[in-house]
Amino acid sequence: MRKARGGKTFEHAVKSLLNLAGVPCEEPHKETKKILKRIDLVSPDAETARLTPDKSIFIAIKRTLRERWKQVVPERMKGARLYLVTINGKLPEDKAKEIRETGMVVYVRDELKEKPHLKNKPWVRKLSDLPKDIKNTVPKSKQTKLT
Repeated sequence: MRKARGGKTFEHAVKSLLNLAGVPCEEPHKETKKILKRIDLVSPDAETARLTPDKSIFIAIKRTLRERWKQVVPERMKGARLYLVTINGKLPEDKAKEIRETGMVVYVRDELKEKPHLKNKPWVRKLSDLPKDIKNTVPKSKQTKLT
């Protein structure tokens, strides 16, 4: 039970921090959540994610990186912009390569990204770069409406 609460708390923290940084994002609505079962946040909003997924970013938030992160990518979402956000303290090279094969970009603690085995992997990014990366990807009109 504590693990579930910890994950939910982490999701709320990420959403709040992104909104404070001027990044529009929200949890998928009920009708969208049926399609996006393992997606925790969408940017710029759930309606854009549902109607024009190519103009959206789908964010899965995982406190730890066990095997559950693999459940994030359903077949119908291959090619979508999927970001995996974690505060896990470790990311072995083989798991980083697995994440790349799914087409996801993973955001990890800044100090973890500096490890020699992750330093030159562009799909493994610093958590501090997440707001900037989303702002540079999400259509400008949505950003100005929500900020």
